[in-house]
Formats: sequence, C-alpha cells, structure tokens
Amino acid sequence: MLSDYLGEEVFMEGVRKYLKRHMYGNASTEQLWEALSEVSGKDVATIMGPWTRHVGYPVVSVTENGSDVRLEQHRFLTTGDVKPEDDQVLYPVFLNLRTKDGVDGDLTLKSRDSSFKLGEAGEFFKINANSAGFYRTQYTSERLEKLGNAADKLTVQDRVGLVADASALATSGYQKTSASLGLFRALSSAGESEFLVWDQILSRLGSIRMAWIEDQHIVDAIMKFQQEITSPLVDKLGWEFSSTDGHVEQQFKALVFGAAGMSGNKQVIAAAQDMFKNCTANSLHSHLPVYTNIHRIRRDIISIVEDYLSLEQLRDVRINIAVVRPLVDKFLT
Repeated sequence: MLSDYLGEEVFMEGVRKYLKRHMYGNASTEQLWEALSEVSGKDVATIMGPWTRHVGYPVVSVTENGSDVRLEQHRFLTTGDVKPEDDQVLYPVFLNLRTKDGVDGDLTLKSRDSSFKLGEAGEFFKINANSAGFYRTQYTSERLEKLGNAADKLTVQDRVGLVADASALATSGYQKTSASLGLFRALSSAGESEFLVWDQILSRLGSIRMAWIEDQHIVDAIMKFQQEITSPLVDKLGWEFSSTDGHVEQQFKALVFGAAGMSGNKQVIAAAQDMFKNCTANSLHSHLPVYTNIHRIRRDIISIVEDYLSLEQLRDVRINIAVVRPLVDKFLT
C-alpha cells in the first residue's frame, strides 16, 4: 500500500537509506518513516501512524447521487457488529481513483466522509485501483454490476479485489449476497478469462453454498447458478488436457472442468465418465492418462463419476462403487 502511494522506486530508495543508516544497529518504525519522508517529501509518519498504532482496517462505503459520489469510512469487522467504541479511528485511506482518464493517486480520505464529482452521472470509476489499499470497498449492487460489465477497463488485481470485497462484505452482513452473485454473473457475461479471478469467484461461491448446506433447495439453486456461469467458459477452454499446457493453463482448465461438472454440465459429466471408463476398461490398476496428472482434475473426475454414474452404469464398466474409493487413493498419490 505504502509502496504504491509513494511509488516503488521512491519507496525502495527510502528503504535502502533506512537500512544503510541503521545497519549493525537497532532501529524503530519511526526511523523507517523518517527515511521514507526524506526521499519522498511526504509526511509518512503522520500518514502511517493510524495504520500501525491501531488494530484493524476500514470499509469505505460508496454511494451515488447523480454525478456526486459520497465516501464514508468505518471500522470493518467480519462479524459486522461494530460498536461505537470500536469505530473511533479515522484512517488515511489512499483512494487511488480509477476513471476513464487513468488513476488519480493523490486523493486521500482523511475524515469520516468526503465526496467527489464525476464528469457525468453513472460514468465509470473504481476506488482502490489495483486493490493496493488495505481496506474493503462497499459499492451498491448496481455499481458492482456496472464494474463487472466493465471488466475490460479493470486490471486482474481490480477484478480479484472486487470479488473478494463483495464476498467478504456479504459474509459479514454489510450487503446482500445477491450483490456478489450479480457481480459474478456480470464478470462471466463480460467474458472473464483469468484464472485468478475465477479461482476467487468459485472459492467464494463454494463458501456461500456451504453456508446453506442444510437447505437443499438453495444448494441446488447455487449449483444451477454455478453451471450457468461456468458453462460458456468450459466450452471455450475445453477439456483436452495436455502435458504441453502451461502450469496456469492446466490449473485453469482443471478448475473450470471440475466446477462445471460438479454443478451438472452434461457435456463435462460425459467427458469425465469417458475418461474414467478408458482408465478402467483394461485394468483396475491402470492410471489416468498423462493429461490428468493434476491433483485437482483427478479428484474431480472421480467425484463427478461417483455423483452422476448410477450403480448399474458403474457395473457396466466392470467396476462398482465399493472399489471407487481405493482407486481415488491410487490416483491421488
């Protein structure tokens, strides 16, 4: 956060100066701030004091009224039950405002609330460009959806941060879960194609599903939603796993293949069954093909087969449910 605010070169110059000045001796946090202030010309000690002397970090809520945007900061707690005595600290929040014209790194929220004007109502903006700031950002569900649809204007860090913030705020009760789901759908519709973003989306979606694990109706609805947002992507990526794929590509294909199959995508289920049948057709001791040497995809193939193959179908490939688990152990070692 501080490196982003000062600039990486300035920050590293300050760190070098601090280390050289105090090598072979003891030093304090204040002396680091002093060195950084000298090279940057900014009062780093005043800026960083609230961050290092107090526990916690804020959530910045963003509300819009026409072209007016209002920001307000409060202490963030995962339990959502912030008491007045817990909400006394005002952090210097580096806003890093991203607009169509670029990133304004000079804006800082130092008070409880502040506001700024857009060129026109509803135009593109995002607080905390590149998710460099140590705080949560709470948007309205409408703005979240707009940001999801404007994914091409955001960096990967921006999009991962949006998903993480929206999900954390829903978990802690600051906003509705539907706002997170709306963001996930918007990113999918916008053609999101980065592994890190999808890893975050599917992880958060899994947490939502587990929170409602006792209500099968809701679990089924979540799985249907998961199938809807992953099916276009699995069609694009395919499931031809090759040893020549890069590491990230392998992980991405495996992630989406598993998510689509476990949520009921019929093409993926059929592909998983074929992979499993080919493996067990001649010998129960044969291994899955080389393209399935990824732990995640081997695990998911077994899970999909267990979930979607009937006992009779399992017998058709000369294997029954009693020996599936020993095979799992073999394939995952």
